[in-house]
Amino acid sequence: MRPGGRIIWANPAFTRLTGYLLDEVAGRGIGILNSGVHGEEFYRDLWHTIRAGTVWHGEMINRRRDGSLYPEEQTITPVRDERGAIRCFIAIKQDIAERKQAQEALLENARLACDMQLARQIQRSLLPEIPPPVPGCRCAGRWVPAAHVGGDYYDFFPREDGSLDLVIADVSGHSVGAALIMTELRSVIRSLVHAGGTPARIVGSLNALLHEDLSRAELIITLFYASYSPATRTLAFASAGHSPPLVCRRRGECRQIDAEGLILGVHPLVEYEQQEVPMAAGDILLLYTDGITEATGPGGELFGTARLARAVEEEREREPEEFLDAILARLRMFTGGVPSGDDICMALLKVGD
Repeated sequence: MRPGGRIIWANPAFTRLTGYLLDEVAGRGIGILNSGVHGEEFYRDLWHTIRAGTVWHGEMINRRRDGSLYPEEQTITPVRDERGAIRCFIAIKQDIAERKQAQEALLENARLACDMQLARQIQRSLLPEIPPPVPGCRCAGRWVPAAHVGGDYYDFFPREDGSLDLVIADVSGHSVGAALIMTELRSVIRSLVHAGGTPARIVGSLNALLHEDLSRAELIITLFYASYSPATRTLAFASAGHSPPLVCRRRGECRQIDAEGLILGVHPLVEYEQQEVPMAAGDILLLYTDGITEATGPGGELFGTARLARAVEEEREREPEEFLDAILARLRMFTGGVPSGDDICMALLKVGD
């Protein structure tokens, strides 16, 4: 390129980059590549630099022969003659479109990761921060999402009559959509609990209120709702197709409890069965999602309900928080520390003496 900016010669790489043949550009000004993106000051500084005999290196947006824009990295070097005068400039161009796309993808991923981390913090803040103090029982919960956010949910609701309601739910999938439905589920449950009602009535109302949203989102929810009365030591419960919880007696084995009921989101009008079971001092109720029982070991074997029941029996003397930590530790040992492919959630109630 001459000092005035007219092109002298271009190699085949220039043609591949810009679409121009040498015959088309020879003798023409380099301005044919001007994209119009950069202002006059940009080009004025560039020409001031190279005409002063200094190498210019930077990035710019140029225009191809077909009119499309592309980013390039360019180095322009002044070439002097034997008298020291600038004879011409040599421009080395490199298409950096792929690099730019990769950088933009990394930035987008970083922004997404930041947003998802914030979503995780918000979702975690919606779960009980500390177990509610209810005379006659102690409780605890754990939530371990498979991704940044998840569809598992647990909660505790002390009632004015001294009883305690517990709920655990599993929204299908591990996407942001599942997390949003979980947030909606939490809001609806809290409004229904405030209004009062039996577990079966609350679950039925949940199904009716959420059916339309679940159908549009193509999601379903399994849920178990229980209400424990310390005064009568009776546990009333209803289930919407959820994994049957475990009741472990202080002086006996663990057994599953269940009630008939369709998962939420399948049909708007469902009648849910309610069951009751007596509880005694030292008894444990463990609600859990299938992320625990369906966790797989290195050989492909499932953790399973029987293994979970044995763990509950062996750890039942622990305090509620320590108990759940011990169950999670056993699960990690079983899976070999491999991250779970499903959300993990547990809620525990232990009857006091």
